[in-house]
Amino acid sequence: MNILSKTSIILLIILSIGCRGSISEKPPIHLVQNMDTQEKYKPYGESDFFINGSSMQLPVNNTIAIGELFEDSPYFFGTDIEGDFIKINPSADSPNIVERGAERYGLFCLPCHGKKGDGMGKMIDYKYPPATSIHSNRVMSMPDGQIFSVISNGNVLMPSYKHQIPVGDRWAIVSYIRNLQKLSE
Repeated sequence: MNILSKTSIILLIILSIGCRGSISEKPPIHLVQNMDTQEKYKPYGESDFFINGSSMQLPVNNTIAIGELFEDSPYFFGTDIEGDFIKINPSADSPNIVERGAERYGLFCLPCHGKKGDGMGKMIDYKYPPATSIHSNRVMSMPDGQIFSVISNGNVLMPSYKHQIPVGDRWAIVSYIRNLQKLSE
């Protein structure tokens, strides 16, 4: 081996050792950028691409998100076209609706309203005020759509259950409540 090649090898070794672990203020070199330095818009930022100059755009008019088409107002909201509560449960004729309602009532309503629906659920042992009895004159005189609305949107101390209980199960609970009321008469 000649002196030039030995010198170049020694120089390469010294350079590679000298560069290891050194602190630099410069950002690292990325040969493949991937998504590290992609161009993006910040929320509420300006944009030259859109006519209105905003990076956030409103949805296109008359579009409906997936799962948000509620054409059947009585079924989805418990009200008719005029906004009045419907008197009769639209799912009342479904087979096994009362059994499904009993199951859902046991999961969601039983802790507060109790097994008999008298408002003396387990929660009163924890110093919660008694829930409304489903046998009270006020609840007995409510149309089915109003009970559905209370389950969906809550009332006074009762929270909304529209995100936990699907629409069909809310109607099943209404059927079960009506069944409990008939049994108590």
